[in-house]
Amino acid sequence: MLPKTYRSRLAAYIVLLIGFLAGTLVYSYHYSREALLDKSRQQLSDITRIDAHQIERRSAELQRFVGLVANDTQTQEYLSFAILNGDRGPLRRLLEKRFSEQSAKRGLVLSSDGRTLLGGDHIHLVAELIGRTSWDHPATGSFYYQSPENLELVAYAPVQLRGEVLGLVAMSHSVPAMLSSGNIGEKDAYFIEQGGKLQYSSLPSLPGEAFLPKDEHISVGDETFLVLPILTADTTTGRATIWRGSNETDLLNELIGQGQRIVGFTIAGVLIIFLIGFIIIRSFNKPLSVLMHLTQEVSHGHLPSLEKQDPKTEIDSLTNSFADMVQSLKDKQSEVDKAQQALEKSAITDTLTNLYNRRHLLDIFPKLQAQAKRDNRIIIATLCDLDYFKQLNDRFGHMAGDKALKEFSSILQNQSRSNDFLYRMGGEEFLILSLGDEPAGGLALAEKIRAATREKLINYKNQTINLTVSCGVSYSAPNEDPESSLNQLLSRADRALYQAKRRGRNQVRSYEDIDEFESPGSAPTKYQSAS
Repeated sequence: MLPKTYRSRLAAYIVLLIGFLAGTLVYSYHYSREALLDKSRQQLSDITRIDAHQIERRSAELQRFVGLVANDTQTQEYLSFAILNGDRGPLRRLLEKRFSEQSAKRGLVLSSDGRTLLGGDHIHLVAELIGRTSWDHPATGSFYYQSPENLELVAYAPVQLRGEVLGLVAMSHSVPAMLSSGNIGEKDAYFIEQGGKLQYSSLPSLPGEAFLPKDEHISVGDETFLVLPILTADTTTGRATIWRGSNETDLLNELIGQGQRIVGFTIAGVLIIFLIGFIIIRSFNKPLSVLMHLTQEVSHGHLPSLEKQDPKTEIDSLTNSFADMVQSLKDKQSEVDKAQQALEKSAITDTLTNLYNRRHLLDIFPKLQAQAKRDNRIIIATLCDLDYFKQLNDRFGHMAGDKALKEFSSILQNQSRSNDFLYRMGGEEFLILSLGDEPAGGLALAEKIRAATREKLINYKNQTINLTVSCGVSYSAPNEDPESSLNQLLSRADRALYQAKRRGRNQVRSYEDIDEFESPGSAPTKYQSAS
């Protein structure tokens, strides 16, 4: 919803225009940025699939080559000769030549009795091969081996001659060597990570550095790489992951530069729009400021006098309308005040007797209690209940009962002091709260009310109605618990009133005078005895 003043409306238009300009530029930047990054990621994803396929193909080739070497007649004869005569020279020369043709990282030959005939310096790899080999049922296989240098793929196959297992031939290839044999762009790199640490990198990075990609990106020095996993391999020392990365440093720098240019364009556009808006708003500022000042005066409860002007502009017409509104407010202000006072009074008073109601009691008691504590005085509660009120209603009718209640409320007002609080608690039950120095003052007031009520004669439809009242008086000490003080005060007055009713009505009883043999539980609630 648009503002209703020219100045605020113009300001809103300016803000909307600025927001549209900034939003368009920001959207364009983010759209182009995401498009470029998505394209880069898609390219890298395609390359990683090629890498994974290449590793799978090279693994199959390595396994096939090792199988050919193991099944070669010369390998079988030379291995048998080395086992029988102990001369390993021919076997070593034969296999070293064949391993070098395949650019093998390591070559090993084990005899069936556990001797290392070739590659004895590779102790850990030999132990891994022995652990994986069952000489009773030898089989071909491959696994990944984490050497101190990098990750290797090891393929092995048994050598048999005339059904007898002579030994085992194994050859390994460096996984980075497999990868680098493919097409590696200038912005590409390979990483081998294990346990969050960098084990190998095609970049001049030191092994052991932390490798924790965030949103598929890592930082290496001053460069940022988008990385995707090629494969995850189980090695002898745990799981290792091979990653391919694409250097996005130049791309991100270009995007940063583009973002800075967009910010510059946005700032320039905002300044221009603000300048134009300032010029437009300034022409309306003076008359609108006058109206705003008058509006603030009215909002603070002041109703200034305004003279109408010759309506030459829309603002003049608005000023004249405002003057009419202020005058109307002045005319209605007194009516509003009276209505407000009536509403406030009706909320806390009883409509029949014009005495306070229970809501006012709950509001005023904490303040009265604080005053009593401050002045070191007591709160005296006098609870009054008209005697035989039910019989009065049954005999003369409820209209007569209402008149009796009004007459009794007049007695309370005449006999009490101006600073006493008078309440109609409901039905024929009334309460007087007053501050005093000692309980005797409450008893004296109750006795005055009782005597005035007994002497009061009510004329209703040519009939005379006599009234009597029973009163119960109690008081609260300043040191009583504030949370339960009101309930305790009313409960004690209620018990005293009950005893006044029980002793014959038309009398005043104090809570302190209640018979000791009467337990608190014996008093009824809300005067269960007849009124």
